[in-house]
Amino acid sequence: MIATMIYKLPGCLPHLFTTVLTVLKTGDWRTRRLSDWCIAGKFAEKSQTGYVGIDNAGCICYMTSFFQQMYMIPSLRQAIFEAEDPQFNPATKQNNILYQLKVLFASLQYGEEESFDPRDFCESFKDHSGNPINIYEQMDVDEFTNILFDRLENQLKGGHNFINEHFGGIMANEIICRGCPHSSEKEEPFLSISLEVKNKRDIYQSLEALVKG
Repeated sequence: MIATMIYKLPGCLPHLFTTVLTVLKTGDWRTRRLSDWCIAGKFAEKSQTGYVGIDNAGCICYMTSFFQQMYMIPSLRQAIFEAEDPQFNPATKQNNILYQLKVLFASLQYGEEESFDPRDFCESFKDHSGNPINIYEQMDVDEFTNILFDRLENQLKGGHNFINEHFGGIMANEIICRGCPHSSEKEEPFLSISLEVKNKRDIYQSLEALVKG
């Protein structure tokens, strides 16, 4: 556009140059950081697939991969948006896991950028000492999900428990006496199960091994 203006209206060049220079010198739309002067619009836009990624802010691939799996369950995604925290306080929303999870999912669904920075969520997710999770320390995904689900369930007390609805199940542990007719059965609720994957062709073989007597 600028090249066309210069070609068709060469007399406007001095005015155009003065205007652009004034904006660059006096405008507050840029800082002195070099990264703020890097314009790469199309490379920072949402993928043509319609999905927004999640930045790996350190060593949190275990977290981002799990969130992406959660997001791809439409009913779970909607349940998170609709979930209400009876104890919600706007003044402490930075430390509210449910609120930060909603922000993350809303950014994945409605954001226009290439990816979302999850560090605000990481700040809200505290360790056992009350400190924000260390984003440079790898964590077992099963441990992370157990802590996440436990804290979300505490926030959802008295409300719609979408965690149990989507991930909950009942495990029946059965003991059968050999050589006699006696047996006993105990049911235990669970949100996750551990499966053996070594030398297993697929998840179905792993599940068969789990329930094999």
